Amino acid sequence: MPPPSDPPLRLTLGVGVRQLAKAQTRQRVRDAARHLFVGRGFDDTTTQQVADEAQVAVGTLFQHASDKEDLLLLVVHELLTTAVQQASARGSSPDLLTDLTLMFGGLLEVCAALDQAARPAVRAQWFGTGPNARAVQWLHETFLDQVAARLERAQQAGQLTDGADARLLSRSLSGLYQGVLLDWLWTDDDLDAAVVRLRAAFALQIIPLQTTTPDAPQ
Repeated sequence: MPPPSDPPLRLTLGVGVRQLAKAQTRQRVRDAARHLFVGRGFDDTTTQQVADEAQVAVGTLFQHASDKEDLLLLVVHELLTTAVQQASARGSSPDLLTDLTLMFGGLLEVCAALDQAARPAVRAQWFGTGPNARAVQWLHETFLDQVAARLERAQQAGQLTDGADARLLSRSLSGLYQGVLLDWLWTDDDLDAAVVRLRAAFALQIIPLQTTTPDAPQ
C-alpha cells in the first residue's frame, strides 16, 4: 500500500486562510466586547450591540462564546494570558514577599483594566461553565503552578522553610488574594491601595515561614 501523500497545496492554503479569517473574527469580537463591556458596563451591553460593533451576526458570537458571561471571559482570557506570561518572565528577587505581591498584583491589574465589568467578570470566572470559562480556569491553574515554582525556588535557596508545601501554600495565597480582591471591588480605593493590602495579607502568611528576613530598604 503506497504511503499517504501530502495534501494538495491549494487545500493546505485554503485551511490556513480559513483559520486566519476565524482568528481575525475572534479578535474583532473580543475587541468589541471589551470596548462595550468596559465602556457601558456588562448589564447595559447586549450581545446584539457586540455583534454590531464587531460587524458579525449574533450567531457568530456564539461560535466564540457560549453565552454573554462567556463572552466577557473571552476578554478576560486575553488580559489574563498577558498577566500570566509576565509573571512567568519576571525574574526572582531576594525578597519573596515582593515577588509574590507583584505576581498576584498582575491579576489585580486585569480587574482594573475591566473597570465596571470587573465584578461580573469575577462572578463569571467562579461560576462559568462555557469554553472561555474553562480556558480562564486553566490559566489560573497555570498561574498557581508558577507561584508554587517560585515558592519552591525560595525553599531551595534556604529562604523558606522546607516544611511548607509549596502547592498548598500557593492556593492559600490565592485565597488571600480573592479576599483582597472582593474587598477592593466593593470600595472606591485605587489599585495601589489594593496592592498594599495584598502585601500585608501575604506577609501574615509568608513571614512566619521565612528562614531569613530581607534587608530593610535603605
